[in-house]
Amino acid sequence: MSTPGEKPDYWEKQAHRILRALMVRHGVDYKALTYELTRNASEIAVRQMSNRIRAGKFPLSFFLRALAAMNLKEAEVVLPKLTPSPCQELTPRGRQKSKRASAEKDVGDEG
Repeated sequence: MSTPGEKPDYWEKQAHRILRALMVRHGVDYKALTYELTRNASEIAVRQMSNRIRAGKFPLSFFLRALAAMNLKEAEVVLPKLTPSPCQELTPRGRQKSKRASAEKDVGDEG
């Protein structure tokens, strides 16, 4: 899923960059990560693991398992700056504001 104006693979690239940055920061290479992830699970080739990470197409559960395999109790993740779309203005509860409510607010601000 991408927001208007983003390339379809935008979030996959961000996922790849975040996981790779954490790996580099903590001195973990693909081979070590593969070993830790597969110690108690089925075998997966190092090449398969690196391809999966490079593609950035992995579920959040895989990302969390990778963090646990790197023995990270905390990880600071900095998301890319996003420009909100005017048609996606959300209320604090996550619902979209109606155009009427937005117009009424604008009129109320003028006075």
